[in-house]
Amino acid sequence: MDVFTWAALIALSVKTVSFIKSAAPQLTGWQTQGIAWVVTIAYVFLGAEVQGIQTSDLNGIQLQAMELWDKVYVGLAVGSVGSLVGNDVLRAVDNNSKTSV
Repeated sequence: MDVFTWAALIALSVKTVSFIKSAAPQLTGWQTQGIAWVVTIAYVFLGAEVQGIQTSDLNGIQLQAMELWDKVYVGLAVGSVGSLVGNDVLRAVDNNSKTSV
């Protein structure tokens, strides 16, 4: 699949979760991760309908041709990568970041 498409999905998911966290700072870590997964699954389903993204493929399977559970799995995977990049990597690089506990 096009690297730009994946990077855009990850960035969009991370920024959406960041926005939700800023509006509701009392959210716990597991609630935030759940939101990240739900948001990313929704973006994968949306991406399957957007012209230009829907023809991107993963292992030779186009996003629009994926079955329901394939899209859910891809959304969970992308959401997990986004959480890893958006939280764990930032915490490792900058201990003074808002993401640090």
